[in-house]
Amino acid sequence: LLAFYEQYHRSPALATRDVDVPNLMIILERMTSSTAAAASSSSSSSNNINIEKWNEELLKDVLTDNNAVASIVGGIMSHDIIKAISKQEPKDNFFFFNGLSCAGLSIPIAC
Repeated sequence: LLAFYEQYHRSPALATRDVDVPNLMIILERMTSSTAAAASSSSSSSNNINIEKWNEELLKDVLTDNNAVASIVGGIMSHDIIKAISKQEPKDNFFFFNGLSCAGLSIPIAC
């Protein structure tokens, strides 16, 4: 997203998704090729980007407004941080929230 902003001086938007998604794919492919070249010269290849995992549908999710998801996940995280700081035994340690389906799952891992 930063590379897109630096190149086009704006953030990608839903209104211009027909233009923005192909441009994001081009930027991603450029970043992938430069990362692959750097990885071939170094011994570490853990930072490689797998281009097959990225597609236009996934990049369209970048264009959506995720403020609601961020506020829900932030609220759950702050709740768990408060429980950890107060040293009470937590009942549910993990909360997974799917922003696409707006569904959350709380997984108890403490006995």
